Amino acid sequence: MFGVKDDSSSASDRELNTIIGKGSVIDGNINIKNSLRIDGKIKGEITSTGTVTVGSDGEVEGTINANNAIIGGKVRGKMNIKGKIVLEKNSVLIGDLLTNKLTISEGAIFDGNCVMDNKNGSTPKVIKEKSDEKAGK
Repeated sequence: MFGVKDDSSSASDRELNTIIGKGSVIDGNINIKNSLRIDGKIKGEITSTGTVTVGSDGEVEGTINANNAIIGGKVRGKMNIKGKIVLEKNSVLIGDLLTNKLTISEGAIFDGNCVMDNKNGSTPKVIKEKSDEKAGK
């Protein structure tokens, strides 16, 4: 559960550096080298060079940018995942998703838009908010 079993992921993707424990609440942006596990609550933008794992008690409200993601809890916001995302049983994802690979387990809830881009293993472009597009970002 701490990493994505995928031959394309490097050792650094699987190295777990940071755990946000159950009962923890963070309001702000987080930048993590390697992987992150969330069992608490985060409101803000998360950027990781590895895998972001949201445990069954974890909740995220905001944008997640990562190489891979495993969602067991609740996420409300945009997700920009370069590699693979797994939505586990009883997980909830409400928001837009951009990824190369997607696995949705029976019992998971996904309410949003999904764009899959796997042309020659290219990195997908980041999803922009409509307000960002109007502002010319």
